[in-house]
Amino acid sequence: MASSTMQDPPAPPVVFTDSESMLQHGTHVLHEQLAAHLEVALGKPLPQMEVRFKHVSITAEVVVTEDQQSKNELPTLVNTVKKAFMGLSAKKRVVHKEILHDVSGTFKPGTITLVLGQPGSGKSSLMKLLTGRFPRSKNVDVQGEMTYNGTPQSELTKQLPQFVSYVTQRDNHFPTLTVKETLEFAHHCCGGELPAEAIRYHDAQALMVAGTEAMHDHVASTVEVALGKPMPRMEIRVHNLSISADHEFTDAGERSHKAQLPTITNELRKATQRLVAKKRTVRQNLLSNVNALFRPGTMTLVLGQPGSGKSVLMKTLSGLFKPSKTVRVSGDVTYNSATAESLGARLPQFVSYVTQRDKHFPMLSVRETLDFAHACCGKELPPVAEEFLRHGTPEENLEALEAARALYRHMSGVIIQQLGLSHCQDTPLGDEMTRGVSGGERKRVTTGEMHFGLKFVLCMDEITTGLDSAASFDILRMHRSLARKLRMTMVISLLQPTPEILALFDDILLLNEGHVMYYGPCARVESYFQELGFERPPRRDVADFLLDLGTDQQSRYEKALANQPVPPRTPAEFGEAFERSALHATTMEALATPVDPVMEADVAEMIQHIPMFFQSLTASTALLMRRQFKITARNKAMLIGRTVMVVVMGLLYASVFFKMNAYNSQVVLGVIFTAITPQKYTLAILSAIVFSDCPGPESNDLGCRQLKNAPLEVGNVTVKAYVERVFEMKHKNIWTNFAVIVGMIVLFRLLALLSLRFINHQRR
Repeated sequence: MASSTMQDPPAPPVVFTDSESMLQHGTHVLHEQLAAHLEVALGKPLPQMEVRFKHVSITAEVVVTEDQQSKNELPTLVNTVKKAFMGLSAKKRVVHKEILHDVSGTFKPGTITLVLGQPGSGKSSLMKLLTGRFPRSKNVDVQGEMTYNGTPQSELTKQLPQFVSYVTQRDNHFPTLTVKETLEFAHHCCGGELPAEAIRYHDAQALMVAGTEAMHDHVASTVEVALGKPMPRMEIRVHNLSISADHEFTDAGERSHKAQLPTITNELRKATQRLVAKKRTVRQNLLSNVNALFRPGTMTLVLGQPGSGKSVLMKTLSGLFKPSKTVRVSGDVTYNSATAESLGARLPQFVSYVTQRDKHFPMLSVRETLDFAHACCGKELPPVAEEFLRHGTPEENLEALEAARALYRHMSGVIIQQLGLSHCQDTPLGDEMTRGVSGGERKRVTTGEMHFGLKFVLCMDEITTGLDSAASFDILRMHRSLARKLRMTMVISLLQPTPEILALFDDILLLNEGHVMYYGPCARVESYFQELGFERPPRRDVADFLLDLGTDQQSRYEKALANQPVPPRTPAEFGEAFERSALHATTMEALATPVDPVMEADVAEMIQHIPMFFQSLTASTALLMRRQFKITARNKAMLIGRTVMVVVMGLLYASVFFKMNAYNSQVVLGVIFTAITPQKYTLAILSAIVFSDCPGPESNDLGCRQLKNAPLEVGNVTVKAYVERVFEMKHKNIWTNFAVIVGMIVLFRLLALLSLRFINHQRR
């Protein structure tokens, strides 16, 4: 009786040195102790997944061909040929087959469920459907709802194979691989650690040998040990930022379609109306009361429709948006509590802005473009930065110095590998007239150009435009590693990011017509708008759902809530609703707290001592001259064209004076009339007013004075007489010349209109 009440002795501890030691006491003991250790570290039970499926039905339309005789099933040559011909002429019909019918159930964590049934009963179809591996086509109709911890399957399409596994009925393996090799390959594909390779510093490839994240982790860990504190960081605080601009509009009168046609009458009417039309000034709010806190080590997504103010915010954060007499800026933007005015010209050394548009020299290759940007920011680690790497042991300081110098020296090659430009690094960038890299590769070069130097903040404006989803994900994952490991502050605006890309960000700033509709964690954005009365459909991406709010498309997301006011309609109403929310109150509290003293010390110790320019005037001039010489030398079409043009024009001008008496006074007339241009008549009017104005012999005007030191053949002649006789610029012809100028303007205007109309006709 006593023996029956005795408890089992505790299992001996598992040693996690190798697989044999881990399984020394059996699989059950390993699982128990591993789960116990993980749950203690997590502070909660292990992650679990509950699968629910409700009213799942699968139907398929199958094409069936009637077979005439069963004896034709014998695999003979005659039967095979006969079946081929009969298949062409046999009658075909479509059969509606029901694979699953209204199946519902729940698979709970910690349980084992047996799926039992005859062959063809739908067991495999159900399993493939729940694991996301059921083939979908136009002939197959799948209905029902499948959720994983409450998340619909449509939202986990790409992540589902990472959490739900499916073991097939058939064994498909490579026969020449061993059992261990096959299992190790599967292990590595699922993230198993490969043998680590040491990071070296002699070139970019050696730095990147273990991958981007490993390199960032290695550099950050070694540098922070030598610094004796975390990596230098920069926190941007935006408090009550508002920007407005005054636009001047002209009331041009008629706006009908006929008035827009490029006819002579319409152009003359428009020119006249612009002279007498009334002008009015309209003030446009670009940003309205923006409050945000961009922290180091985080990525913030700025989301909004085109024209919502994303680029204005980015340029303001990077110090590129300047107020003027027509642009008003109010509010504060601080960098580790320092203002942009106090940082002055040093701000671009730490805050980078990647533009939407790709502006490059088409004749330069990808590597040459990035090397030039690298050279402008200095190819070596600044001596000021080296002085801070002295707080570790001599060995640690030397290791950190070598790592920082290597990363700075080989930054161009590192960026080429990180952005996937290795295959086209020697290809010219090109443009509309010159063949070069693709638009997506050109966009990556634009992004890479702004990564050089001691950048603490990266503001990137729509950097994934023209890229496919896979390339966009890889590039943004690289930037996430920069933010996490090197403690950089990332502010990125995108157009319609995918759910996988959205999951990389920490915060979202939603803008519409300059109003902040939401600013806070990505994980709370859906719940916030649900409280306002908007619910996202299961098959609608989160980004698309957010972009539709505040537009005429938001009505499909509205839901009736009891005891709730009418949901906001306009961007201004969304902005007012957000200012009343708890998220906005949290942001304002964070803005009111003091800045971390360590980050304030970074401004005083490092940022204020970094030079405004990393190159001297002589070095910058030499660098620009080398680049311009290279661009000019490669533009052979321009060189040949200019050479031919100069030679031909020189011969034409020389032919005017060929065999001409150099002492003949007609030389002056020949020079004047070699180019019959409108400027000749303008010069004639000006010269006649100044030199040919002589009211009478007694007048003291310039035209009435006699020429001094004139040749004997000229004699005592007045300025007016000389100008009118030699240059034929007569005072009485002023209004005639003026009429000629007006006539030429009208003539060239008419020719331009006719040319425009001819071109438009040709395009049709």
